[in-house]
Amino acid sequence: PPTVRALQQGWIGKSEGARVAFQIDTTNLPADVTLPETLEVFTTRPETVHGVSFVALSIEHPVSQALMQAQGLAWPGEEASGGDDGVGLRLGASVTHPLTGAKLPLFAAPYVLDGYGEGAVMGVPAHDERDAAFAARNQLAVVEVIDAET
Repeated sequence: PPTVRALQQGWIGKSEGARVAFQIDTTNLPADVTLPETLEVFTTRPETVHGVSFVALSIEHPVSQALMQAQGLAWPGEEASGGDDGVGLRLGASVTHPLTGAKLPLFAAPYVLDGYGEGAVMGVPAHDERDAAFAARNQLAVVEVIDAET
C-alpha cells in the first residue's frame, strides 16, 4: 500500500539490527527452478526470532518472481490489496527456521519493500502489527516470545 511504502522508505538506511538466514526448502518445486540456498532477512528485533511463523518477500524480489513464474502464479495488482496488510500470495515453497528447524511458509506481500533491507521480512505476528494482520488473514501461528509486561 502506498502509505506503508512511504513510511518504510523513510526508515531505509536508518535502522539498526541483524540479518537472519533462512534456508529455502525446494523439495516440492519443479527441478528446473533455480533459487539461492538461503534467504536473508534484516530485523530490528532479533530477540523475537523464536516467534517467526512465516517469511514474506516483496513482490519484486527475485525469489518471488522465480516462484511465481515457475508455478504460473500472478500477483493480482496493487489495487487487489486495497491497503490491507494481510494480503499475500503463498509462493508454494517453505523456509527452515534457523533455530528450531520448523518449516515456515513463504509469501509475497505488498507490505514488504524490495528496497528496504533485503526485500524480505521474518513474520513475527505477536510483536508486529502488520505481521499480526498478515497472520490473521492467512491463518498463521502467533508465538509470543516477549512478555509485554516485562
